[in-house]
Parts: sequence; C-alpha cells; structure tokens
Amino acid sequence: MSKRAILLAVASGIFLALHFATWMESLFLLSVAVSVTLVVTYPLITALIEYFVLKEKIKTIQWIGIVIAFIGASMLSFSSIDYNTNSYTSNTILGILLALIGALGAAIYFIIGRIIRQEISMVTYTSITYTSASIVLVLASILLKYNLIEYNMPTWIYFILLAIVPMLGGHSILNYLLKYIKASIITATVLGEPVGASILAAFLLNEILPIQSYIYMAITLVGIFMVLYFK
Repeated sequence: MSKRAILLAVASGIFLALHFATWMESLFLLSVAVSVTLVVTYPLITALIEYFVLKEKIKTIQWIGIVIAFIGASMLSFSSIDYNTNSYTSNTILGILLALIGALGAAIYFIIGRIIRQEISMVTYTSITYTSASIVLVLASILLKYNLIEYNMPTWIYFILLAIVPMLGGHSILNYLLKYIKASIITATVLGEPVGASILAAFLLNEILPIQSYIYMAITLVGIFMVLYFK
C-alpha cells in the first residue's frame, strides 16, 4: 500500500468516528426519528461533494430522487418533533447541531471511501478505517471519562449486535459497493433509515408516529427508488 492510501484510510476512520460520536450523542437529545432524519442528510452532502470535487456526473432524475427522499425524511422528522417537547430547547438545538455534524462526517467518510476503494480491497480498507475509528473513539471516551467497561449483560449483547449487524454487515457492504457504484447512489439508500428507525422506535421505545408519517415514509422510499432505478 502507498503512504497516500494508508493516510486516506486513517482519515476516513477519523471522520467515521466523528459521525458516530456526534450522532450517538444527538440520540440522547432528540427523538430517534428526528436524529436519524437529520443525520441521513449526508447523501445530499455526498452528492454535492461528488459533483463539485470529484467531477462525477449525477443524472437529473437522480438529483430529483435524492431531493424527494430528503423531503420525505424531513417531513417524517417534523411530524415527530413533539415526542419530548412542543418547542425547541437548548438541548434540542444542540442535538440538531450534533446530528448535522454527524452527517458531514459520514459524507466525507463515504467520499474518501469512494476514492480509496479504487486502489485497495474492501477488507484492507475496512480493517484500517474501522481500527482508526475505534482508536479515536476510545481515546475520546477516556478523555471525557466515559464508562467503557461496567455495563450489564443485555447492554453488552446490544454492543455486539451493533458491531455485527449495522457495522460489519451494513457499513462493510456499502464500502464494498463503493468500488463499483457512486457514493451518492449508495448513500441515497440510507435515506430509508428514518423509515426503519421510526418503525422500530414505535415498537421498542413506544415513540408512536401520527398517521401522516406513513405517507412521508412512502415519499422517502419513492425518492430512493428513483435514485437506484435510474442509475
């Protein structure tokens, strides 16, 4: 591997750590639907970086699909804003800011991945990226004096499931595809996260969505379909 490839993979891990650190913190300040919706604005950021920096063309119909999906996800977000409060508080504003920083971190992470995956394998890339992200997060946790060990067994089970399903499964699949498909198209699929997260939150956390929210979910999925179908 070239020194450039190693540095880019490490940088990707740093931005992945930024994404997780800020997004996870926002979940303590916002409802699941709102936090997830804000953080998955990164497909729009990714598309802009891809277009202006990497000079990769994106079809007009795909731009429309991304915007439609974002509108649907945003409407879903606003429909759930009254879970905790009927007005914006300082915590709400901080949560929104953290979620948006998480979106920026994810966008840069995927853009770097798109570049570096043309040179190295998925296993090599994810090994360096995930390791560097883990180191950054552990150091940050130690610095902030967070508890890293003393958790009960159900919590450890959830940690393991997080590592296996969304990380090794979800993120690794996306990183594999980055070699063959534009980052903007791959990240557009995550605009469906507010849909899945809202459904799970309704069952597991009793965060019940109003009826119109299901219409917003449908709008989101239509936008994602447009991006993928017309690729």
